[in-house]
Amino acid sequence: MADNQSGDFDISVENHEGSRLERRLASFDDKYNIFVSNKSFTSYLGSEELRSFKITDYIHPDDVESFKKFVEDKSFTGGEEVFRLKKKNNGWHYNVVRIHTEKGMVENRRNIGVEIIDIDESVGDYETAMDSLSRVRLLMSLTDEFAFIYDKATNMFKMFKYDRFNRIILYDMDIDQWKREMLSKSYVKYDEKAMLDTLVLNMKTYADSFSIKMNCAIRTQSDIFEAVRFIGTVHNESSGNKIIVGRVVSDESVGHASTAMEIMNELQYDSLTGVYNKKTITEYAKKRISEEKEKRIVIAILDVDHFKSFNDTFGHLYGDKVLARVGGRLKEIVGEDGVIGRIGGDEFMIVFNGLDDDQVLRGMLRAIRTQIKWEFAEDFENLSITCSIGASIFPVNGRDYEDLFKKADCCLYIAKEKGRDRYVFFRDEMHRASYEAMLNQNQLNAMKNPREIRELKNVASFMENAMTDSRKAVLDAMRHMKDTFGIDNINIYYGEGMKKVYSFGSDIPEAKDAMYVFSEEFQELMGENERFLQIGFADTFSDITPDFCGRMKAERIASTIQCYIGDKRNIKGLVTFNKCREASQWANYEIDCARIFAAVLSSMALNDIGTDDCAIY
Repeated sequence: MADNQSGDFDISVENHEGSRLERRLASFDDKYNIFVSNKSFTSYLGSEELRSFKITDYIHPDDVESFKKFVEDKSFTGGEEVFRLKKKNNGWHYNVVRIHTEKGMVENRRNIGVEIIDIDESVGDYETAMDSLSRVRLLMSLTDEFAFIYDKATNMFKMFKYDRFNRIILYDMDIDQWKREMLSKSYVKYDEKAMLDTLVLNMKTYADSFSIKMNCAIRTQSDIFEAVRFIGTVHNESSGNKIIVGRVVSDESVGHASTAMEIMNELQYDSLTGVYNKKTITEYAKKRISEEKEKRIVIAILDVDHFKSFNDTFGHLYGDKVLARVGGRLKEIVGEDGVIGRIGGDEFMIVFNGLDDDQVLRGMLRAIRTQIKWEFAEDFENLSITCSIGASIFPVNGRDYEDLFKKADCCLYIAKEKGRDRYVFFRDEMHRASYEAMLNQNQLNAMKNPREIRELKNVASFMENAMTDSRKAVLDAMRHMKDTFGIDNINIYYGEGMKKVYSFGSDIPEAKDAMYVFSEEFQELMGENERFLQIGFADTFSDITPDFCGRMKAERIASTIQCYIGDKRNIKGLVTFNKCREASQWANYEIDCARIFAAVLSSMALNDIGTDDCAIY
């Protein structure tokens, strides 16, 4: 069991022996030879020490023939049936054997996926889960906290709390109806309407994380008003559906947390992938290394190969789905052997415990590499999604987290240099010289160059060039944002009548002016922002701003960033960055780059780039 940490950081990994919570997965060929499996599978059968074995060796002799017939019948369609399997040191146990759809040939062998589920343990796990749920309900009943859920598929909002034995539902209704009711019953005063609008908008647009404070009577349903905070995030359900989940807490209980980011860090999870976030996994790794004396700890860094090209080709929405599936698959493979976190766009870090020798480590890294490839084997005809992995080992390769991380990162770089779709773990005799040479030349920082850093450099170049050749600087910046961010169109509106004076990329003939910026509903949508508005899904708030939403639909705009030239009190113009082919959430660095571009444009004379005509590029 991993250590329970205290303070503001807490990860616990329960290790119930034989628990169904850890999926037991493997793949076998047409001769029933197991050629890849996770540790939970081999531990259950007691086959950890075997380099190769047949699954039929662990099926009850009386069931073998019917098992073979079941495999032949279900290998292309998938299915499940009950068979007796030999559990390590514990006789024959009835298992649900689930055959997953065959995923083609691997090294000229059939690739048949299998999962085993011990029926007795499943009953025990259900009872354990119900006990855990009872404990959670009891803890919630001892506080004044409410929980809330929003499901975009049904537009339903639910807010509830627990007493000792029952769930008390305060609201369970369509979110638009709920918002109207809060205003009509004066649970939210008119001067807090903007905050209620912002809360609903964050839920409807599936904002990655949010923290909204308001003074209201939503919890008390009376004339007693209180300062509360709605803290929410996106949750990926096992079915693949996304919902918003969160807490409604007294603002006082938030305590010293001064920013939304600090508050959201309490949630610990990366909402897209379901693994831990960067802060949590980093602190866990540091704490494990600082407290451990001699036991091996492995730091592994995984990167999805060619992910940027994939994202640019298929779009951010599908890219997000790929990352979510990678996160889910990693949790299944790693199981109780480690803790997983997402540390960058397509980068994950895994902290392994108890992989006691290099052979076991190789088996784990090979399983990860192979099963990530298999996860997407049927998605594309001429494209495969693979991963590269670099790893280092405590205490063999060092006793300091930063040193171990850099060595794992170095190995990741070597894996990519050797052609990707492979793993490399640090060995002194092979990698020490090149690692030290890279450190001396500062090449580690060059090879690990996240997009945010590259964009910072592009912004610096843009601002420098704007001082000498403003027209060229603006054109270069727009070209870069169009090519890099997947933007289809950039429009500049300026002057009396807010006419379109410049358009870059695919023209939108319907976009002739931007007078809507002066409308009450657009100002309401802007909220407290002084200079910009970003919307990931333009079709999700028609009830809040029907005219603006209609305008976006008419112009075929799916996602948009809109930045004032000037500010809210003195609007001189507007710059819009638009995605038309598909909607997706904007990355923070994309929003920041757009804001900086608009801010620099505000300080320039627009006639430097041509304000007399609408030039289409």
